[in-house]
Amino acid sequence: MTERSAAERARRRPVRRSAPPAPAWRRFLLPGVLAVATVGFLVVYFSPLLGVRSVQVEGNQGLDSEKVLQAAEVTEGTPMLRVDPEKIRENLRALPKIADSQTVLDWPSTVRIQVTERVPAAYFRATDGVRLLDVAGVPFETVAAPPPGVPELRAPKAAADDPTTRAALSVLVALPVPVRARRSARWSRRARTT
Repeated sequence: MTERSAAERARRRPVRRSAPPAPAWRRFLLPGVLAVATVGFLVVYFSPLLGVRSVQVEGNQGLDSEKVLQAAEVTEGTPMLRVDPEKIRENLRALPKIADSQTVLDWPSTVRIQVTERVPAAYFRATDGVRLLDVAGVPFETVAAPPPGVPELRAPKAAADDPTTRAALSVLVALPVPVRARRSARWSRRARTT
C-alpha cells in the first residue's frame, strides 16, 4: 500500500521542466538601451542640435530688447538643457529698470524672457537730474524732466532703505487711484510754481 501511495503521489506532482535558455538578444537589451540613452543625453546636453535658435523678450515697454538680450547673455546655439533661467534672472538684475524677470524654455529651440519693468511712483531732484522711484523706493532712472502725473518726493535721502521714503511711498500707494491722480496733478502744479 505504501508503494502504491508513493506512486500515486508521484503522478499527482507537477512535473518541473527546466526553463528554456534566454534568447541571446535579451542579454544585450539592457546595455543597448543604456548606451542609446547615454548617447541621446550627450547629444542633447552638449551639441547644438537642440540648441537655442531664438530668444524673445516680452513685457518691455521703455527698455530696448537689445539691451535685455545683452544683459541676459544667452547665446544662440547653446544647448537648451544648459540654459539656466536663474542665472538669466540674476544677470537681468543688473538693469535697474527691471523689477523682475522670468525665463521660459519653449522647446525645442526658443527662450522667452518675460520682464517686468519698474513703474515710477514718485520722483526726486538730484544733482544729476530728476530720479524716478518705484513703489519700493528704488531709484531706477534719471531723466531730464519729471513725468506728468508723478508726484515729487522731498526727503533728505530718497532710497529704498530710507524710512522717510518708505513711509511717503506707502501713503502714496494707499491712496485710491482717482485721489492719487488729483494729488499728483496738484503736486505737479505746485512744483511748477515754486
